[in-house]
Amino acid sequence: MKIRSLRLRTVVQLLALLTLMLAAFCWVMFLVIRDRVDADVDQLVYDKAIISGLSLNSINPAWVKNDPRNWESRRYAIMGQTFDTNWNVLYRSPRMASPIEPTERARREMRHAQGWLIETVEAANGELFRVATVAARLEVDKPTHGFAQVGVSLRDRDREIWRFVSWMIGGSVLVLAAGGLAAVHLGAQWSAPLGVMGQAAESVDPRNLSRQRIVAPPDVPEVTPLVVAFNSLLDRLEGMQSAQQRFVADASHELRTPLTILRGEIEVALRRDRPASEYRMTLESCREEIEALSRLVDGLLVLARCDGGDQRSAPARGDLGRAAREVCERLLPQATERRIEMVVDALATVWVPLDDASLDRLLLNLVDNALRHSSPGERVWVQVTEEQGASVLRVVDQGIGISAEHQSRIFDRFYRVDSGRSREGGGTGLGLAIVKALVESRGGTVKLRSEIGKGSEFTVSWPACENSVGSK
Repeated sequence: MKIRSLRLRTVVQLLALLTLMLAAFCWVMFLVIRDRVDADVDQLVYDKAIISGLSLNSINPAWVKNDPRNWESRRYAIMGQTFDTNWNVLYRSPRMASPIEPTERARREMRHAQGWLIETVEAANGELFRVATVAARLEVDKPTHGFAQVGVSLRDRDREIWRFVSWMIGGSVLVLAAGGLAAVHLGAQWSAPLGVMGQAAESVDPRNLSRQRIVAPPDVPEVTPLVVAFNSLLDRLEGMQSAQQRFVADASHELRTPLTILRGEIEVALRRDRPASEYRMTLESCREEIEALSRLVDGLLVLARCDGGDQRSAPARGDLGRAAREVCERLLPQATERRIEMVVDALATVWVPLDDASLDRLLLNLVDNALRHSSPGERVWVQVTEEQGASVLRVVDQGIGISAEHQSRIFDRFYRVDSGRSREGGGTGLGLAIVKALVESRGGTVKLRSEIGKGSEFTVSWPACENSVGSK
């Protein structure tokens, strides 16, 4: 089953990690304790065997001095036996229910000078013992006058080990329980600020984003980046909402004007019968307004596609030099009629990441804007070049220029420096906004440098496109 709660997943993961750590710790402690208990048992049976060997009489080994204290221990049931030099049993302790026969290894080792051995031996009833066998002699270089064996049942040893293991298991369970409670408590404390943020996020009113912000808890600095990011998101949403509201208002205003003109022209024409020439004039006027509406709708469609990412998703490539020459050739009659000199410096083939239709629209907007804001006798200069690995387009005019207060908003949608003049010239207020959208949709930049009374210079640049060719 998939756990969906973040807090529950955190608690489970912490408990799983704690369990693994405790299991590793308990395993290491088990090995240490087992080795320690084995060492203690070996030392115990060896010491008791030495003491038991001392009870053998060197003159008459059959005479055994039996001291009950030799078989006492606080933890283990000690049992043992003594032998003469021929391994005949001289004495067996009362606790030895089943005899333990000396092993061949013990008989062999007792002939050596060391004279002692600790090993695991199976009794006649199948029970395992840890047994120490020692050779009884007065001194190291004296002959042996008997042997002593002392053993402890491995069941007693295992019982001691498992006593420690049970303590470890019980302690681990208590630690896990305490860890679980602590994890739940800490998880609740950690998630409390998130809950507060969630409630604050749910209370955000999209109709009044300017006053909807979340305050980061001062005692939880880890949440501050999330709060900052969320407030930044609200700032962007507020900006987008404001821009959308302005856009809708401006678009409605721009659409209302030609529609109002169309309605007025048609109503006037329908009030009474008129000659065919007047109807013709009315239809021509309506056609002009419809063309203006078409240009406006086309511009809105281009901006919508750029905002939606269509321009970025469709790979394309166009020759900026060829497009500049063709556009300037089409606008040359307009420039000639207004007695404006047009200079085209675009003899090179310069590739940019825009298709031919987008390049045509971009150049038409820039060059037409330069012509409309130029006076007779002035010059419009169009240059296409490659500079420092970038494809560059410049459109320069000698017109009235743009003041600094308008330059920051000149690329906004429906923004006009002189609204009356632009509307009379057929502008929609979207030309430069379309230029910026088309350029930035392909990773380019557009800049304006203007001075009142000296003209304006629009500079558009893109990163160098593959297969770009130099001058012909």
